[in-house]
Amino acid sequence: MFPLFGDDPSGKRRNIDLGGDRATAAFSDILNDAKIQRSQRLELKRKQDSAVRIQAWWRGITQLRSVRQDLRRAFEQDVSGIRGLRCLVLLGQDQHALGLWSTTVSGRAQGKCQNKTQASRLHSAPDILHHSEENWCVLLRKTSSMLLRSLATDPQSQYAVSHLNVLTQLLSNTPAAPEYVQYLLRHGFYQLLGQALVQIPVESKASPILPPLVSLLTVPLTHSDLLQVCLRDIVAHILTIPLLPNRLPLQSLTLLSARLPISSFNLISSSISDIVDSSPLSAVEPKIHLLANLVMFTPPRYAKLTATALDTYLQLTAMLMNALPTRALEPPLPKQDPARSWADDDDDSDNESTPQVTVVTSFDMNPAPPPLPQLDKRTLTRLQTYPSVQHLTSLLSAVQHHPSRLSFIAFCFALTTVWPAKRDKVLGTVVAFNGGGLVREVYRLYVRSSPLGRDEQSSAVTNPDYAEAWPPLLFLADLYTQALLTMGDDEFFAPAGSGGAGGARNPLTLDELVVFSRKLLNIAFVLYWREDPSSVQQDGVPGLGAVKWETVRDKLTKCLQAIHAREYVYAFWSQLA
Repeated sequence: MFPLFGDDPSGKRRNIDLGGDRATAAFSDILNDAKIQRSQRLELKRKQDSAVRIQAWWRGITQLRSVRQDLRRAFEQDVSGIRGLRCLVLLGQDQHALGLWSTTVSGRAQGKCQNKTQASRLHSAPDILHHSEENWCVLLRKTSSMLLRSLATDPQSQYAVSHLNVLTQLLSNTPAAPEYVQYLLRHGFYQLLGQALVQIPVESKASPILPPLVSLLTVPLTHSDLLQVCLRDIVAHILTIPLLPNRLPLQSLTLLSARLPISSFNLISSSISDIVDSSPLSAVEPKIHLLANLVMFTPPRYAKLTATALDTYLQLTAMLMNALPTRALEPPLPKQDPARSWADDDDDSDNESTPQVTVVTSFDMNPAPPPLPQLDKRTLTRLQTYPSVQHLTSLLSAVQHHPSRLSFIAFCFALTTVWPAKRDKVLGTVVAFNGGGLVREVYRLYVRSSPLGRDEQSSAVTNPDYAEAWPPLLFLADLYTQALLTMGDDEFFAPAGSGGAGGARNPLTLDELVVFSRKLLNIAFVLYWREDPSSVQQDGVPGLGAVKWETVRDKLTKCLQAIHAREYVYAFWSQLA
């Protein structure tokens, strides 16, 4: 029972607030509410803006469809007129409209018609492709580019042959043909034709598109002022196509081989590095296919090539090989685990727990090299031409009539570097040619006067300015090392004017050999003692691609050891005598 006047003995009193709850919102709550309202307004505005953009896009698409339908109707009403040509250009890559136009134009050019409607169009159509007015030329340039892109997109479409016929006639039999050729070359003529060729399967030699496609490919080659641009684009976009000779029928292949301007290779001498570094040749496989196609078309013309054209060809192939990883021209087969039988199993647990020890030569965490591409057998067969004795002999016969040997030296050194399995075969062929005369020429023309290995400049072997001097020196070291393998002691020490057994003798005199070995010793000493070991193993030789300084050191050391072995034998027999 509660006391009436609050005089409760326990002293507790109940407080009653008759004004109600007056709790006020905190400042943080006000801020949160404001943020929520602001985000809601922003979200609403974003939705409204998105709706407006979608509606505008849809109105634009609807209007575009309507305009395109109007353009298509106007085009179909005047296919062979300038109004129809304007509509065709505005329609863009409309495959049906392009096919209708090319079929109409090519049918008129060939005097053919498929139906009465087309016949009436052809009868009233002017000679569309032969217009020389400026407005016609502008429209025909745009249309030719669209036809070319249509071919690159779908070379096996029903309109492909008509496209090719129109393009061939436009670029060859019209008054403004040079202008059209220049325009298409600037807009990827050979690149688009290369894309079309690649999409045709290798087995489809009977495809009706191939003969007119090859014929179109050779049309710009008739313009001598554009030959440099054409040749550069052909090398980069056409000759890099895998199995190019196998894709073409015999008649088309003969036409392409006859019209390729290989005798004008000297025109691209200043563009070799740009070609090798271009985007179509950025990967390893296109470089290999380019080498395979070059060796297919070029060797029969070695004897007729001028010195500059042959030098350019050899420089191009050497630079391509230097840009390839070792063994890229003959990739090794994937390793397979040897077959195991029940007798190979061992139940002895002691043998299973035996630790395996591996010798670590370097602790550098270098990334593993990318895998080499697996090449087709037909490509490998063509590549086998490079180190063949017949090919090297014909190349040597052609080179000996030219004043310079540097390009051939660079070619052979690059070939032996990228293809180690064929090294002995290549070197043996070169040493045996002309009784070792090339060995003497390399030394007397290039190595004897080389700045490399001189006593006063022995410390400057890594100077990039000496990049052109390395191929002759290293190639001569390889050649002489190979020559010593089959050279008897009597031939080695024979005087310069006499011959050894069988008429063979040392290609270098003993005095020349002293100077040559001194050069090799100076360079090897620098690479062994004065250079940073890590740079010797990792840094490349200027101008030689993937060749490392360590490889150079090993080559020179091997040659010096072979020469020293002969000198030791001579000293031994002199003491006995």
